[in-house]
Amino acid sequence: MNNIEWQVIKATGDLTEVLKIRHKVYVEEASRLNHVDDTLSSFDRFDNYCVYIIAKIDNQPVATVKVITDSPIGLPCDEFADLSKYRRPQHHLYEFGHLISLPTVRNDKLGPAMMRAALIYAVNRGATHILGDFFADGTQQDLHYYYKNLGFIAACHPYRDPRFTGAPLSIIGLLDISQSYSLYLRGSRVQKRLLHYFYNDYAIYRDTDKPELYFTHQVEGRKNQRQLLAELKAKVNHPSYARLSYLMGCGIQMRGEDEFVMDENGREFYALFDQYGNQSFGYNHSQFTDALRQAIASKNINSTKIMFEEASIKLADELIEATGNNFDCCYFANGGGETIDNAFKIAMAVTRRKKIIAFENCFHGKTIATLSAAGREEHYRVYPGLMTDTFVIVPFGDKAALDAALTDEIAAVIIEPVQAEGGVNTPFAGYLPFIAERCRQQGTCLIFDEMQTAFGRLGHLFAFQKYQVVPDIMCIGKAFGGGILPISAVLARRELWGVLNDHPSSFGSSLGGNPVSCQLARQVLRTASTPSFLAHINMLSGMLLPELKRLAKNYPLLISKISGDGLMFGIHFTSPLMVGLALRLLYENDVTSSYCLYNLNVLRVQPPLNSQPHNLIKACNTLDGVLNKINNIDIATWSLNHASFELILPTPINNVLKQVQDYPALFDPFSDGRTHYPCDQWVNFYGNLGDDRACWKNLTGLLEDGFVSTAAEGFIWKSCIRQLRLSVLTPVMTQVSLTVEWDNAMQPYDMLTNVKINLYLNEQGFQRIKNELMRGGMNETFLRNVV
Repeated sequence: MNNIEWQVIKATGDLTEVLKIRHKVYVEEASRLNHVDDTLSSFDRFDNYCVYIIAKIDNQPVATVKVITDSPIGLPCDEFADLSKYRRPQHHLYEFGHLISLPTVRNDKLGPAMMRAALIYAVNRGATHILGDFFADGTQQDLHYYYKNLGFIAACHPYRDPRFTGAPLSIIGLLDISQSYSLYLRGSRVQKRLLHYFYNDYAIYRDTDKPELYFTHQVEGRKNQRQLLAELKAKVNHPSYARLSYLMGCGIQMRGEDEFVMDENGREFYALFDQYGNQSFGYNHSQFTDALRQAIASKNINSTKIMFEEASIKLADELIEATGNNFDCCYFANGGGETIDNAFKIAMAVTRRKKIIAFENCFHGKTIATLSAAGREEHYRVYPGLMTDTFVIVPFGDKAALDAALTDEIAAVIIEPVQAEGGVNTPFAGYLPFIAERCRQQGTCLIFDEMQTAFGRLGHLFAFQKYQVVPDIMCIGKAFGGGILPISAVLARRELWGVLNDHPSSFGSSLGGNPVSCQLARQVLRTASTPSFLAHINMLSGMLLPELKRLAKNYPLLISKISGDGLMFGIHFTSPLMVGLALRLLYENDVTSSYCLYNLNVLRVQPPLNSQPHNLIKACNTLDGVLNKINNIDIATWSLNHASFELILPTPINNVLKQVQDYPALFDPFSDGRTHYPCDQWVNFYGNLGDDRACWKNLTGLLEDGFVSTAAEGFIWKSCIRQLRLSVLTPVMTQVSLTVEWDNAMQPYDMLTNVKINLYLNEQGFQRIKNELMRGGMNETFLRNVV
């Protein structure tokens, strides 16, 4: 990739025409470009060439640079650097012409749109750099800051022609967008000041009035990329989770860094929940990515299962040592369910018994055995082959129930030291020692499932160390692979390990313990074992728990209690509707979290262990704002799948009826209000669910006193009917009634998706319709929400 070619194409025309061609609507305010000492108008005195220089490497177009000049030599840019050295797999270049960010020059409407569009377009295509024409106020020294502080690679030199003296300084080059937005948000003062020129409009517009700009892959009249991916996921993978994520407004996951992950729009989200323990070390941890690169570079990346694999053998030795040698042996697998199955096999083989005690609201995985261990009725209804005779389910924390169930038929008791999906339930003092002692007396194996508590979550490397109870068998996974690769392990004492000698073929995992996963896991273990890392977790825990208790005290009508330990907490709401509303509002404010799978009243607070204190406090403040908003919403009056409002207008019914029947889309709460849809025809309807544009098939029919609009059954809706009716109160008074009924087929997650739709309707959809009805001098006399 060393052949670089510059292709020069000349186009004539004055500056206004050039801008008109390049930006279309830009010409409407072209006069605004003459506000900086009339320097830009001096372009008209040149030969009026618009030069597009297209960079090609190995005959493949890489980027286009546009300059306005009086010759094809390259003024106002004297020369271009050789960009071929930047053409690497990790450097993807995209160019967007003049990304003008000088406030006195910028077109107020198009400038922000171009800024935002450039970032979306580049990030969607995995770009790490943007090639463009950047401006800076002040002196040439400001441009030099780009070189020194922002990873900016110059593709040319700044203006040197004396005819451009006093013009806004410009530089064409590569902006590293992989890091620059993070620097804009959290960098040094100088970095923030410089990057303000590029990102200020983007930051302002991303959450407010987003200008619409479409690309070849996303033109008007088509579904956007987020909906296309959601529908594809529903088609080929997991329909319920695809619909849930889409309706909750979740974007397309892009790159992550530390506690933050970015979506396709460049928004950065703080992870208040670490994806069920998988992302305990955050995103893109530099020590882990370095270990991964080194492992791959060694070319020792495949397993033979015959030869001695150094990485897995050394990892086993180091892991056992990290437990304080409380275990003697371990075996690697890929995921938690696989490893817990291995634990069950060990316990049954050693004791020659076939029953296992588990606890109500436990979660141990999604294999047949681990779903059976959960003992949940909804699983039994779906999977008639569950092992109902194998598992005995007792209440968590009930000593008497455990004592009664622990007979000589029990091979093992399996327990999560902190019950995660059941509501982040912690054991009371003495409970785990009691279980351990009863198991010892009964000759029963005690299994700790530490999938979510291992690697520092409770301030100790393992939870058994915190509670000072050593189980017979321990299972770990999730964060073991640094959130990057799957790896899990079962550990046990040597006297329990005989099954591997007696029945070696009953244990095995084709890719479990492969060299790459094990090399990565060795680094994870080293990182998590560092005393300073564990001290950092305990420091964060000491900050977080008082914040959560403060929130519970301030919002007693919303929060019943806080549960958990270390950096693993649950906020118990008084209603699952509030959890759904909190999740939605948190996401709107760039914070992600989740609910407990088996306790939908509980919102998870389980941030990455390497969170920075100020980011965690900021997330808590965001949560405070969300709770304050929920506290002021009469959510108890909301229906799960029904909303309506009534409005009385001081005008005759015919005045309103003509407007409604001529433009029914204006009065559909899901419509963007700008598109005219034919009546009595199934059409592609472009609506709004509170996020971006959504598309579904829709039929609108006129009534004598209004209209009814119906969504076809599909990805978004099982059914959705919007009906607007007008009625005469007096000859000069008209009552408007709008009802919306819907079904997203999202049981058991209706409370999550429906509360989000209710929020959109009450805060945006109904308000827009009210505004439309109030146009033309009609004054509101009465507005009442009816649910």
